[in-house]
Amino acid sequence: MEKVKGKFTEVGNMSQKYRKRGETSLAKFVSSNGKVTGTLMLDPRRIDGDYSQISPVAIRIAYAGKKVFLRIGKSYIGTDGIELCECEK
Repeated sequence: MEKVKGKFTEVGNMSQKYRKRGETSLAKFVSSNGKVTGTLMLDPRRIDGDYSQISPVAIRIAYAGKKVFLRIGKSYIGTDGIELCECEK
């Protein structure tokens, strides 16, 4: 495919394999149409390995190797969020 410079629709690494979803995302709220993926999760940019901190809940939208986090206004302590994610698996 051809790259269009300066557009969000640039084609990234097409050979990129699906990776295991993080421990802070809810499996029931992962949606994909083949190109765009949406995931409900704790914002991993705010955790930094310390799960005792309060972290915002966000929807991660991924497309062509790029991702955006949209916060929805709720927050959880990291350990509570991980317990919730483990419970629903």
